[in-house]
Amino acid sequence: MNYLKGEGVPQDYAEAYFLFDIATAYDSQGDDSGTIYRDQAASHLTKTVLLATQERARKWLEAHPSN
Repeated sequence: MNYLKGEGVPQDYAEAYFLFDIATAYDSQGDDSGTIYRDQAASHLTKTVLLATQERARKWLEAHPSN
């Protein structure tokens, strides 16, 4: 949330998207808030930045599979 709002860190929508995307991948409780915040961050990104950030998250998730 901090990167999305710029609280305590510089506002960075790509980093917010990355972190929320990972969080939603690990969410087993069905909580939609991560998806909502991820989509909010995405709305501030260009298509190029969004695609690069999605690829970064995909690679991170591949390297850190859930148990």
